[in-house]
Amino acid sequence: MEDEDFEIDYEVSDDEDELEEYEFGSEDDEYEYTDDDFEEPQPMLDFVNSVHNDELRDAGNSFHSMLGDKIKDAIEAERINIGTQMFGSEMAEE
Repeated sequence: MEDEDFEIDYEVSDDEDELEEYEFGSEDDEYEYTDDDFEEPQPMLDFVNSVHNDELRDAGNSFHSMLGDKIKDAIEAERINIGTQMFGSEMAEE
């Protein structure tokens, strides 16, 4: 198979009129954001609510998930620490 030379011409414009033609959907399709869209997950609150509502299986799953996240974070921090100790001086010399 032959390689063909393709020429791609990219143009960047600050003209807002040109940008409108590339937008998807119409103005009727606009999405209104709510506070729920920006809400961060709160695993501790989910855990406490599950215990309070006697949903012990969900509480156990939340607890294991939180514990697993803590362990993963600790392992990643230690991996970075060890890597810095082992290879930090070599990287500084370059």
